[in-house]
Amino acid sequence: MRSCLSLHRVSASLRQQHWLNTVGYGNRTIGSEVDSFWLDNTLKVSADEQAEFLKNLLKEQLPFSRRSMDIAENILPSERHGTAVLKYKAGTGHTDHHTAWLVGYIEKGDEVYVFAFNVDGEKFDETSGLRNDIPREIMKELGIL
Repeated sequence: MRSCLSLHRVSASLRQQHWLNTVGYGNRTIGSEVDSFWLDNTLKVSADEQAEFLKNLLKEQLPFSRRSMDIAENILPSERHGTAVLKYKAGTGHTDHHTAWLVGYIEKGDEVYVFAFNVDGEKFDETSGLRNDIPREIMKELGIL
């Protein structure tokens, strides 16, 4: 049982590393913890890289099956704002500070807008609150939401 569990973790790590390399995501670094590299600052990605990845995903220019992309799209939280629909993924990682992300896209008529936003701070509640509020306010001011 123990060796089977170890084999699974290595296999998962290899699979994740393969896909990070294949799509060129961020610095492509997993590190030693296969279940938290996206939270502990091992994997580094910029907001521009996040938005570019999402744009390529929506344009079906990444090597993922249609089924996988449909599943991902269907599990994203969404909000209706008049004629606009906001779909997003939120997350917060922690090392010596908290980094909170909001990444997603807005469908409004025939237009699709992708965005990636992050904020750093010392307190989880503060950064997650700013992560949730600031991008929506900006998009409202721009007339997108």
